[in-house]
Amino acid sequence: LDGDRPSPREPLEVVDEALTTLESGRSDGSELQDLALAFAEDLRAAAGEDANAEAVSLVKVMRRDRQRVLGRELLPAEELRRHHRRTFTLSVDLMLRAGGAELRATDVPELVEALGWCSTVRDLEEDLEAGLVNLPAEVCRALGAEDPSELGYPGLIRQPATLEWLGEEHRRALRLLDRTDLRLEDLRGQSGYRILRLFSHSIRRFARHRFPEKFPQVV
Repeated sequence: LDGDRPSPREPLEVVDEALTTLESGRSDGSELQDLALAFAEDLRAAAGEDANAEAVSLVKVMRRDRQRVLGRELLPAEELRRHHRRTFTLSVDLMLRAGGAELRATDVPELVEALGWCSTVRDLEEDLEAGLVNLPAEVCRALGAEDPSELGYPGLIRQPATLEWLGEEHRRALRLLDRTDLRLEDLRGQSGYRILRLFSHSIRRFARHRFPEKFPQVV
């Protein structure tokens, strides 16, 4: 849906077939629907019906990325954050539920926000090449570009408006991670703590080391 895997068919068609199986619990015998049915059955067995409902909700939210590509849509900053917040709330909850953890995404809201940041800046080039623009519409207007992909990634990240946005987002991410660390201290010992801590550490490593390597122009 976000362009990571090539498909000879329109991805929305493929995904909607899988969604039909996830929601109905029935397969038409195709390989895709059989796989979707097996996934749903395994998920229900591991974590119950609510987990399957979360998986359906997550896929429906992710459909939005493909719709954005097809419509060449630019979203305002707050709408982008809401979209990523919803995506990672569902994905974190699904992971925790499938693993039998007691914690949920609502226990670590700042970590959910940090995951959205990391995904956006880490995959900025790849997403842009696939036609998925995760630069806020406000930044695109400052660039004077209705389609930022036309600037090309190297040109895009040299623009002052892009660099300013990247810097602001990086500083926001570090604040989110600091608050995540404090929140996780209160959750120590609860099931799900370790995997959430691992995510936090991984994002912080990216913020401290990989981000400056990818964007050395950012102050």
